[in-house]
Amino acid sequence: MLSGETDDGHIKQLAINDGITERDLLGFYVLPKLPRSIGERETSDAANLGIKSLVEAALARQQDRLRLIAEIIPDDAAGLAWYKATNGKPLAASFDKKTVGPLADGHFGTHKIAFSVSKARDRYLHRLRIDRFNEGEARWSCLAVRVLSEMSWRAALSYR
Repeated sequence: MLSGETDDGHIKQLAINDGITERDLLGFYVLPKLPRSIGERETSDAANLGIKSLVEAALARQQDRLRLIAEIIPDDAAGLAWYKATNGKPLAASFDKKTVGPLADGHFGTHKIAFSVSKARDRYLHRLRIDRFNEGEARWSCLAVRVLSEMSWRAALSYR
């Protein structure tokens, strides 16, 4: 049985080819670290949450992971400004994890980024499957336990 996970460098390039900026990609990759921290605190404004160190640590990890320069989103204030500019509303205690779901027709900017990242992952994994078959592998590989839906099959087939 073969296994694997998507390569961040490939995902980054496919998302950029799809029109996503490095700034949007970095901001999006930081978001999954925030919901629990926001949800566990009683406040109405993310700026008052005391999550500066959490956001800045997540920024540093994701900048390294995606091989991006720190100036793209240099600190938590820039991250909060990015979220507000991208979604038209501030990041608040009522943060809804669904704002980062891969909805192609969603009304938040983060929906479109999530859709592009999801599509890029599916394309990458599908390409990896094809390569394995072309190398003579005669069995299905389990790649990050991802199931390709009809939508992701279409995305995978448009791989370039």
